[in-house]
Amino acid sequence: MKSLGPVEPIVTQCDFRIIVPKHLRILLLVFAGLIFSVHGTSCASTTENQLKLGVQLEPPGLDPTMGAAASIREVAFQTIFESLVQLGPDGQILPQLARDWTISADGLHYLFRLRHGIRFHDGSAFDASSVKFSLERARSPNSKNAQTQAFGLIEDVRIKASDEIEIVLKRRFSGFLPVLAYGDGAMVSPTSADANNNNPVGTGPFRFDYWRRGDSVRLVRQNNYWGQTPQIEAVTFKFISDPQAAFNALQAGDIDGFAGFPAPEMIQRLSDNPGFSVYTGEATGKAILALNNARAPFQDLRVRQAISHAVNRSELISGAMFGFGRPIGSHYGTMDEAYIDLSNTYPFDPERARRLLGDAGIMPGRILHLALPPPSYARRTGEVIAQQLGRIGISVKIEQMEWAVWLDQVFTRHDFDMTIVAHVEPMDYDIYGRSNYYFGYHSDNFNHALVRVDQSVDPGERRAGLQDIQTILARDAVNVFLFQLPALGVFRSDIKDIWAPTPTRAINLTQARFDHRSAARNFSETASGKIGGSLSQPVIWMIAVAAMLGAGNFLRRYFTMRQLADRLGVLLLTLLGASVVIFALVQLAPGDPARQMLGIGADPSAIQALRRDLGLDQPVFGRFFSWIAGMVIGDFGTSYAYRVPVLELVGERLLLSLP
Repeated sequence: MKSLGPVEPIVTQCDFRIIVPKHLRILLLVFAGLIFSVHGTSCASTTENQLKLGVQLEPPGLDPTMGAAASIREVAFQTIFESLVQLGPDGQILPQLARDWTISADGLHYLFRLRHGIRFHDGSAFDASSVKFSLERARSPNSKNAQTQAFGLIEDVRIKASDEIEIVLKRRFSGFLPVLAYGDGAMVSPTSADANNNNPVGTGPFRFDYWRRGDSVRLVRQNNYWGQTPQIEAVTFKFISDPQAAFNALQAGDIDGFAGFPAPEMIQRLSDNPGFSVYTGEATGKAILALNNARAPFQDLRVRQAISHAVNRSELISGAMFGFGRPIGSHYGTMDEAYIDLSNTYPFDPERARRLLGDAGIMPGRILHLALPPPSYARRTGEVIAQQLGRIGISVKIEQMEWAVWLDQVFTRHDFDMTIVAHVEPMDYDIYGRSNYYFGYHSDNFNHALVRVDQSVDPGERRAGLQDIQTILARDAVNVFLFQLPALGVFRSDIKDIWAPTPTRAINLTQARFDHRSAARNFSETASGKIGGSLSQPVIWMIAVAAMLGAGNFLRRYFTMRQLADRLGVLLLTLLGASVVIFALVQLAPGDPARQMLGIGADPSAIQALRRDLGLDQPVFGRFFSWIAGMVIGDFGTSYAYRVPVLELVGERLLLSLP
């Protein structure tokens, strides 16, 4: 038998001898060199006119039609994907892929005329057939679109010509155009829609390059874009959840800007730095102290009114938000033209609050629980509100929760007294009409007003109806409406025309440009992002083959077949025991994975469709045996966090771990 050549022992501190053939060591070093050479080549490249932006949350996927998370829209909407129409900064409906449209007198027929010559990034044509496909997909009974209920109002989609499409509704729905303008209404290509969550294809000014999970998403300019070609060649969205880390990244130059900067306490320091430009505005998020209307004592209007009178919004915005934020008095965004200021419906009046509590039979010292999810605005606001309610005799016990626990206990099971959260979806007043929403609110008066708004055709009539809805919610004190979240953008001072807050949370980069940039600016790419593409599979397989050859030689020399069989038996029993423990822990962990993946704004039918898709509607023992059977054939299931095969995520991490 041909020898592998001389071997040298490597002795560890515990004197366990591992024999590594010399030729194998050389082979492994060659592979490691290949990996690091790619890394070096990538990082050494200096490119101009590219941008690194920080965003606070990593999206669970990149298809805005398959999830309600605002982080999806920040990265992928109006960059990769576009809709027939779009929402302007003040909420007006503007043309996008449709050049114009008409609405019938009865409000049931919408005729859209499409722009010509538009293609998806995969080369397929955008025309009436792709619009029909996108809308049929969104209204399908198995759709995971967060606006499934709204798209379910579509009776028919009729192709009139290659550039004309007619949408027929089952009943009047005056909010139909705004829904089309959300990310949920993005147009997708029939040839690539199924893969959009991880390899998105749209019509927008940027196309997808790579997603380094846990770190960043990179987009590159679409040079044959149908509209105005962006000046920025590429943009990388870096995920930075910690406010202090976001500040440090800006200061160190690791990122060029941060849209939706999460640390209002740092804004003044950045404003004083001439190297940065700071933009302040209003986001779509409505921060509320949500009250469980279905649970005592909040079933009593007087108690809800008392708590509303006890909250000092000015003190709250100053203490918790460092002066950023606008007081609100109802669940309605300040950007919309129908907005009315109702913040003084229940003005700050502690004495009045105490009298109302007394009338409702609430004695001083009553304990109420306040559930706080992780965002910093919620935690800071909760501390201030606990102090304010203490002044009227309510003792607040704060319970800090992770998102999974909050979604399970508060949002799904409605097991809470009070909680603080921001609802970031635009025009989401309809949630108060849902029979099983976590507020526990029901009002025939509100539901009738909601129907009137939906069926109004005249713009003036719709505006009046929307103002009626705001007034009903304010007077009923359903929740304590606190403030509109601030939209804070921080960018290098040489970056111009980059950002303005929009109702859809999209970051529009078509006008962004560098002014007086440094010629020596280095915008390096990460190695793992590039290796994660075409080189990843060959490198993984080459290293795996080399490792198996070495392991086979090692086992042949130092183990008898019986010893090997004994050890394999122990290994199988260990794996089986570990699988039972791991599966049990996953089942016992709080939260619904489908709810976490789609977000709190998702339609209940979309949640159920995703649960069926993931097999979560099956009995627990059936799921366990399916999981074990999948592992035997190399199928480790689908990641709840990213909705991709687990084996693919392991492969990505392996590229960093093996060297």
